Amino acid sequence: MLDVAWGATHTELRLGAAGPAIIEVNPRLAGGMIPRLVHHALGVDLVGGVVGRAVGHLVDIVPRRHGGAAIRFLVADRSGCSTGSPGWRRSPVWPASSTWES
Repeated sequence: MLDVAWGATHTELRLGAAGPAIIEVNPRLAGGMIPRLVHHALGVDLVGGVVGRAVGHLVDIVPRRHGGAAIRFLVADRSGCSTGSPGWRRSPVWPASSTWES
């Protein structure tokens, strides 16, 4: 049994025919911009919460909103500098999806 008293954990599960199985547990925030997605979706600052708790502060991680967020990573087919993507456009369903960060 894990004895995690406080702090972030990155936990991965796999749902199979026999039910969920734990694949990985690490005492850290998830990578791949997941804390930023949580902030966009829920209004919760995971990084600030972990750092604040580590220095002894009480932190508030109660969701401020209930939304969703997604991320997609574009991969270049060759080396060089990207100046944008000619296929990039706003989603008619989710206009806020037009965020582009480099």
